[in-house]
Amino acid sequence: MDESEERRESEAMEIFSEISGLLNTGLKQESLAALVGLCELGVNPEALAQVVKDLRAEKKQMSEADAHVPDVPGPASTGDRSLQPAPRSSRKSDGSK
Repeated sequence: MDESEERRESEAMEIFSEISGLLNTGLKQESLAALVGLCELGVNPEALAQVVKDLRAEKKQMSEADAHVPDVPGPASTGDRSLQPAPRSSRKSDGSK
């Protein structure tokens, strides 16, 4: 690829990035470049758009599911002492048994 082709490609990516921002797609530069590259290889743009939507929906579902998982209380909060160290045997301080 010569210098003029690189410049044109860079300018095109800047334009794609500006359009992406105006449309509030939320795509990062790297993601946008990957999607454009796939389109250039002949992947259907509508299919790519659907994949992005599906992935976002799945991510949202997973984060919502994580938010609803209750914390598991530890032994100290439940009063269960089975996992705590056993008490030391009592000894008298005067040395007698």
